[in-house]
Amino acid sequence: MDKVIVISAGLIIGSFLNNIISYLCSFSRFDLTRSTCLCGEKRLGFPELLPLISYLILKGKCRACSRKIPFRYFLVEIISFLLVYECYIRIDGRFYFLIYALLTLSLLVIGIVDYYKLIIPNSLVLLIAAIAVYKIVFENDFSLAVLYPSLFMISFFSLFNLIYSKTKGQRAIGFGDIKLLSSLGLFFSPAISLLGVWLSSFIAIPGFYLIKALNKRQNKSDYKVPYGFFISLTFILIVFFQDGMSNYFKLLFKEL
Repeated sequence: MDKVIVISAGLIIGSFLNNIISYLCSFSRFDLTRSTCLCGEKRLGFPELLPLISYLILKGKCRACSRKIPFRYFLVEIISFLLVYECYIRIDGRFYFLIYALLTLSLLVIGIVDYYKLIIPNSLVLLIAAIAVYKIVFENDFSLAVLYPSLFMISFFSLFNLIYSKTKGQRAIGFGDIKLLSSLGLFFSPAISLLGVWLSSFIAIPGFYLIKALNKRQNKSDYKVPYGFFISLTFILIVFFQDGMSNYFKLLFKEL
């Protein structure tokens, strides 16, 4: 029964996240009342609000105006369900399940918004920072060491930006990316935080060219890297595999 509740909650949350993503990307206004069709002409009925099922029944088109519903709606609902369910299965303790589920869902929204708009909403960065502080308070870990990753992220990337701007005339990494990394550094251990920076940078290089090739906009010469998308993807994976990663690096450093 618990799994049914978790699955249902994940799907419902995914539907709600689509509303938030559309608002943050300025695709639509934020509305807590019953959703409308993309054309805004028709209030959606109960069958049309069912996560996943409604998309399949409607064959990806609005019943009122036949406008195509972006596949992103369907995809976000599936990913949200998987994130919540995986957090429930893999993470022990109700408290940790809730904060890790909230963290991964926040990263999902950040990644998609950055992919579309190349912006990282400050509200979601502050939410992740608040989750990290709540975790620190719960674990009663008030040592200065918890601040080291965040301070390192801010100092290193600010200095890197300064040097890069002096030589190239532009920033190497956006301030939104720095704020996101610093908030994640507050949540994760120093080793995991640095690993996340390295992995996100590593996958961003081929990922950038892949996204650029798939992007349908005609003017691709000034296309920028949605680094927040890769940061979000990397740290979502780290949530589920950080124990194995930590053990691997411990063994690696022992051998060295």
